[in-house]
Parts: sequence; C-alpha cells; structure tokens
Amino acid sequence: MPQLSKYGIHRQIKQDEIPLQFAEGQEFHSVENKKDIFSGVNLRIDQQGFILYWEFKNNSRGMFYVFFDEIIDARIPTIKHPRVDGFNAMEVVVNKDYTHFEYFTFTHSKLEVIESWSDFIFAWATKQRQTYRNVLHYVKKFAAPLIWAQNTQQIVHNAYQQSIQHEHNINDKFSKDLHSVKASKKPLTDDEALAIYNNLIGRRAELESLYKQIAKPKDKITVETFEKFLNQRQRDPRLNEEWYPPKTMSQTRKLIHNLMGQETDNLSYHGFCKYIMSDMNSDVDTAELKLKQETMGHPISHYYINSSHNSYLIGNQIIIAKALPNTDRECETNTEMYHQILLSGCRCIELDVWESSSGPVITHGPIALQNINVVPLEEVCHAIEESAFKTSDYPVVLSIENHCGPEQQKIMSQLFKKIFGDLLQIEELPDYPLCNTKGYLPPPCALKRKILIKGSKGKFGGPKFIERTLFSSKRIVETVGKLKTTSTAIVKLDEGRIMMSEGGSERHVELSLSKQHKEEFKQLHHTDSLETDGILRDLINYFQTTPKMRDNDPFFWMHSGSESKISNKIYDCSTTLIHHTVRHVLRVYPDLDRVCSTNFIPMYFWTAGCQMIALNFQKNGLPMQMNDTLFEENGRSGYVLKDDCLRYETSKVDIYDNTIGVANRVEISIISGQCLSLLTEGTTKALKTQVLVELYDLPKDTIREQQTTVLAPESDKITYYSNNTFVFPKVIKPRHAMLHFRVLDGSGKEIGQRFISVHLLRQGYRQIILRNRANRPMGPATLFVNCNVSIYTPECQAEVRKQLIDPLSSMIKQREEVLALMDPLRKISCSSSKV
Repeated sequence: MPQLSKYGIHRQIKQDEIPLQFAEGQEFHSVENKKDIFSGVNLRIDQQGFILYWEFKNNSRGMFYVFFDEIIDARIPTIKHPRVDGFNAMEVVVNKDYTHFEYFTFTHSKLEVIESWSDFIFAWATKQRQTYRNVLHYVKKFAAPLIWAQNTQQIVHNAYQQSIQHEHNINDKFSKDLHSVKASKKPLTDDEALAIYNNLIGRRAELESLYKQIAKPKDKITVETFEKFLNQRQRDPRLNEEWYPPKTMSQTRKLIHNLMGQETDNLSYHGFCKYIMSDMNSDVDTAELKLKQETMGHPISHYYINSSHNSYLIGNQIIIAKALPNTDRECETNTEMYHQILLSGCRCIELDVWESSSGPVITHGPIALQNINVVPLEEVCHAIEESAFKTSDYPVVLSIENHCGPEQQKIMSQLFKKIFGDLLQIEELPDYPLCNTKGYLPPPCALKRKILIKGSKGKFGGPKFIERTLFSSKRIVETVGKLKTTSTAIVKLDEGRIMMSEGGSERHVELSLSKQHKEEFKQLHHTDSLETDGILRDLINYFQTTPKMRDNDPFFWMHSGSESKISNKIYDCSTTLIHHTVRHVLRVYPDLDRVCSTNFIPMYFWTAGCQMIALNFQKNGLPMQMNDTLFEENGRSGYVLKDDCLRYETSKVDIYDNTIGVANRVEISIISGQCLSLLTEGTTKALKTQVLVELYDLPKDTIREQQTTVLAPESDKITYYSNNTFVFPKVIKPRHAMLHFRVLDGSGKEIGQRFISVHLLRQGYRQIILRNRANRPMGPATLFVNCNVSIYTPECQAEVRKQLIDPLSSMIKQREEVLALMDPLRKISCSSSKV
C-alpha cells in the first residue's frame, strides 16, 4: 500500500502561495505520447497557481500550459513509456469531463524530484477545484498564461485544448482582451482584474443604478448605509441571529478598508463592484460546502452516497447503440474511468466481472455477443487502490456483478486481498456485530480508508441465479437531433434490429450481427449475479444484497432495483420505503433500455431516502449536473447527510405531502447576464438569450419549463432581461431541493446552466457563475440576480412573514405600539408638536 504523500490529501494544503521551488521551476523531459517525442523542458507553476506551464529548451515552440482546475491527478505510473527507461516519470492527467482526458508525461533522473512535484501538483489542483470562486478569479485565470509568457511575441498554447477539440473554447475568445498584460510577469490585483473586466463588457447600468439606490440620499455609500445593505439585503433571514449575528459597524468598516485599499468610511462605485464580483459575495454558502467531520458519525444508511453505474464504460451500454440517433461514442472498457470517478469523490463503483481464459476480466458482457474490449481485473484493482482515497478518506463500496464460477471467484478474492491489503474490510467491526440483526450500519468515520465488497452471499433460499432479459422490450425514447425539439422517436430492440417509430411511420435499422448472434440476441438471458462461493463470500459483510426488501431484514442486507421498480414502490407507499431506508441501504440503477447510457433524474429517489443513485458518469447532462451539485457538499467526500425527516424510524413522511417540514419561499429576479457569448461556438455577434428558472423538489412543488424571461439581445457582452421576477411560493423541503438556472439561445439550445441547492442559496444581489453541460464552471460568464429567500408563511399571515424577514424593524414597531398603549397621550402630544 503506498504511503501518504508529503502533502497528503488536499485538506492538508494550507499555503495560499506557490513555494519557490515550483515557481522558479526545474528542468524535466517532456514525453509527447502521440508523437513519441522526448524533449527537454523547463516546468513551472505561476505565482498564483493558475497554470502549470513549460517551455522547450530551444524556445522555438512557444509556451505550453494547462489550467490547474482542469488537472485531476498527478501520478507516478507503474508502467513506463519505453522512451523513459532509466528515468522516473510523472503523469499529469487533465480532463474536460469524465470521458475526455489526456496525459502529459514528464521525466527526471531523481525520484525525489518527481515525487515532490507530483505530490504538490495533485494537492494544489485538488484544492483549486474544491475552492469556490467568483468573477474576478476567472479574469485572473485567463490572464495567467499571457502574463507568464517570456515576451510579447511568444506564442502561448493551451496544451490540452490543442490536443482535444472541446465544444467551447472560452479561453481563446477571452484572451483577445488581455494582451495588455502579456509578459508582464506580475500577477493581477483585484483592481487590475476589475479594470480588464470592465473594458471587456463596458458600462454596467444595473450596477450603477443599484449603487445610487443604496447611497441615497448621498452620492457615496457610507459605512452606515453599507452596514444596512449587508444586514437587510444581503443577509439570509433564515439564519438565527444569536448563532449568526449581523455585521457590526466595525466589521463593515474593515470590509470597506479592504475593498478600497485605504482607511475610509466611504465605499466608491469601483469598490462596490469589487465586492459584487469578489469571492466574498458568492452565490452559495461556501461554509456549507466544506467537510463537516462532526457529522460523519451517523449510520451509513443516513447518507446519500455518490454512486456510479457501469463505472468501467466509455460510451454506450451496448455496442449496437451506435446505430441510434444522437450517439457518437461506442462502447469501450477503460481502466482510467475508475481513476476519474474515484477522484471525483464517488464512493460506490461497479465491477462487472466475467470469466476469461486468462482470469477474471472487467467488461460489459456477455463477451461473445457484445464484443467489447476487456481489461484484467488485476489492472482495475490497482487503479482502485491507487485512487480510492486520494480525495476522500471515507469508505469505498465495490458493487460486484459477478459472472464467474467458483475457480475464478477464488482468483478474484485473492486479487482483492493481495492488492487492497489492509484497505479491505474483511472482518466485522466489534461495535457493529452482524449477529445483532436489529442494529445499525457502521458510520463512515468508523470505516475510514476502507474498501467494502457489496454482493450476494446466496442465503435467500432462491435459485442459484436470478434471470433477467438482456434487452427490455420497453420503449426507449430518444430525441432525434435533426428533428424539432418536440419530436421524438420511439425505439425498440428486437431480434437483432432496431425499430424506430416516428409520427406513425416505422423504419428498421438492421444490425451487422451474424445469424448465430441474432438468435442469441433474440433469446439471450444472463445472470444478474451468480451465487458467490467460498473465499469471495467471506469478503462480504455490511453490504449483503437481497433480491427482495422485507420489513425484518437484518440491517446489513441491502437491495438494488431499477429506476422503474423503485419508482413504483415510491408511488405505492413512499412512507414504507423511507422507513426501510433508515436502517437499510437501497441502490437504484438505470433501466436496462437506456442503451445509450442516458440517466434518470435522481431527485425523486433522494426525496424517498434512497442512498445510492447509481448514474452513468460517462453521460453529461441534467441528471449528472444535479448529482455533482449535491455531492459538492461536505467537502466532496461522497457522503451527504440526509434530512432529519428521512433518518428516524418514528418519522411518517410521505413525499406527496406538502407539510413535511419548515418550507421556504423563494423569489428570484434575473437582472442581467454577462459574457454569455463566450459560451457559444464561433463569433456570434447578435446573440439573443432567455433564462429559464426551474425548481426540483418533492412532486407537489417541482416546477419545470414555466418560469422564463423574454428573449433579450446581448450588447457589449451584457444582456438585460425584462419580465424577470419568478416566485416559488412554497418550497416544501428546502434542504437539497434545487433551483436550476438555464440560459437558452434563440433556437432554444441550452448554452449554460447552474444548479443551486435552496438551503445554500444566498440572499441578495449575487453573480451566479454559469456552468457547461459537464457542470464545469464557465466564469466569467454569469447571471446577475437578486435572490429573496425566507421562511414560508401562508398569505393570510403576510405580517408574520414581514417580521421574519426584517425582525429588527418589527421589534421597533412592536416597541412603539407598547409605548403607545402605556402612554397614549404621549403620541398625541408628539403629533401635535410637529404641526
């Protein structure tokens, strides 16, 4: 088992500056894998840690760089490139999403140099990806490659974007406005970044208007008016004032000094803009995103657990799915997917294990029919061991779909023991004995840095294996790219061909299968999981799978079910299912007819207490955006504590009820958008956009495709929206309910989006950083919004709502009313004296 690095996992990085060793750089050799070129380079990190960059010794090829927030790993490979024999190698891994990744290899003669650089690069990159940023950060980020060029004539290359064409090249578009800082070798200050930003987008009339409104009746914001603004407009009224006291005059004055760079009691318009676009004015409560170790002592069944389906796959679920519309990726089994998924914080991964002449392999079988490549189980185990605990200490569950007989099961068990070593949780914990069937599962904190096996021990009295058809006869609905967005094609898989039905007419796509395979396709059944045997059975403890859910199941029995099956159970009686998930783990996986690796929306299942929502990480889109947003919480540890109402057996929660807990009222005003054209392909000169705001929560308050602005044109990279205020009068269960902001162009195509959990949404005027389809931040593209969040009260209690929103004013008013009752003549006297 490898030792922890010098820097350990990302939480141990304390410094905010780059150590001199890495800023000054060192000489390495770069191995360009695609061209098989071995060249000397100077490798450096810029002083603010935005880029890893290198220049070739002859200085003829310009400067190459990758952004640190795109680096997901820096590792020392076990299998070396043939050109680096005799050298020590470091692989820097970058990605745009889970399936588009690339390696940059650097070598050095000294192992300690390689270890030092790889440890720091990984730790710094992980910290950067997990630190929440606002607009000015992204201006500095895109300026960094130009700032650190050797001279103004040097060509600067984004090494990753040069190798893989990404759908959006925001860097190239934005860098045209940054040439004034090229080769300055001086990091940008906030003031300089703001000046570049203002030059890019021009005048912001909505901010000028807001500044004047706050400053009234004066022409500058004073410390008194800014304190009032922070406490009445920017402070979350849901917070308890004793635990989260309002800003004091002293704190406000200190903030103004920081924004202005001098001791003054007045905040200028420039300083106000810095505040609006700085990290301190983030759109979510960043404190809630950090790891809370004190909450990790609950039973594992009390957490949502980040989970993956078919973790090994790139592309479709079956090889023939490439014949369907809108599919451009074929099936491929790839070991790197386990690295990618585990490093993201996913804590439950799937291993589809099949027999082969050379031992157990991972693939999407059956091998004879699917003809998908295989990778050795041993190779996958090494990848898991290497990446399982690099970004999260908390337990990893291996969901084994076993298609091996006793002999290869024995080999599988031996591999697990040999490679995982002490990481493998073989024995039960003394405090959580399996003999106490009415107990609770151990907490994540009791299983730190442990790998657990999930599988069947075959003790349910059923047949040796459970059969299911490989291809469901249910209809598969896929949007056809060339048709209107409202048109759909109905697709069936049957007897080796695809039948597509659209508008009443049918057509068939014949598949290139042999006669034998067509017969197999027609009749084939395969095992859900063969009965485990011998040593492999002994490795399974706290995650023993059962084909049926029963009220009296031992706490260590868990169930896996398809989305359709579990959805029906929720619909029939969500209260029963929620009660079951208090002590038992439930895993939900996509229906079999999702042959193109599409996903279902996880929110419905989370609201019913289901812990493991196993999604296809290889498929970008709304479900994965929602999943990534949830698991940003709690330090991306992969475990997020469920709501109180879903964790106690005494709760009688029904997801179709509208009185589950303390509801919220949310009002969103979309004021403007900035740099939205940076999200589009090409040079769109007349971009028109509209913003759609949706709510995902319980069935009764979910609102989709109803709240939208009118189309508005962009001018100087800024867009102003009218008819822009949307009200969600009652968010029944605000914890983990999510708002979805979607930016659509004139054709209805989504060019940017952002999910925000309602309980993390911050009150007041905020810049919402937009994200792409892979849920990666696309700053400086933003929406400027005004959020008003409060505790829900019925309309008949409007006065109560006012008191909750502004308790100070309510207290003053109540005090005046009490004084009036105590001395009514005083009020008359005061009124008379004013006349």
